[in-house]
Amino acid sequence: MAETVVSAITDSLAPRARALVARLDALDRAMVRALPRIRRRALTPVLVAVTYSGSGPVWFASATVLASLTSVGIGDERAIRIWLACMTGSLASLVTGQLLKRGFRRTRPFDALEGHETLGLRPRDASMPSTHSSTATALAVGLALAGSPWAPLVAIWAAAVVFSRYYTGVHYPSDLAAGVLLGGAFGIVDYSGVVRVLLGAPRLV
Repeated sequence: MAETVVSAITDSLAPRARALVARLDALDRAMVRALPRIRRRALTPVLVAVTYSGSGPVWFASATVLASLTSVGIGDERAIRIWLACMTGSLASLVTGQLLKRGFRRTRPFDALEGHETLGLRPRDASMPSTHSSTATALAVGLALAGSPWAPLVAIWAAAVVFSRYYTGVHYPSDLAAGVLLGGAFGIVDYSGVVRVLLGAPRLV
């Protein structure tokens, strides 16, 4: 009897869920098709640069420099360790996001919408969720919770990265929302223990 009730509830929700997904997809597509009216010539190079600033090579280079600084005793070690801990959260969100992409397998807007024009490179992985958005959000949230003085600036940068992924035409808005939620979930975790294991205990001054 219980299984019958559960099955009936599931069957009744399924059409509604499909209808909701269809409406969200239609809204996504409408917003992407509106991009030509939103884009501005002066803004385009700025946002293309912003979107590249959130790419993998930049993250890797930044983490390498910070780890090198703390290993040779240059700079504020506590501040650097906070950055590395927060970037660990970004890495965790990136790995999780890539796994989710394989599950969702959502086609990118430039492959799904005829005549859609992108700016910059065309990623070949799936669209949902946006890992640029998740990694940037995780860093911003982590720094904010750690009380870093850089948190406000990083938050502005993260918001610009998220918007740039829509502006350049490589993501639907719902991809960005999913990325922000994913990044926020990983950003609230304290990864200082991971940094301590990788770099050793902080030096005593």
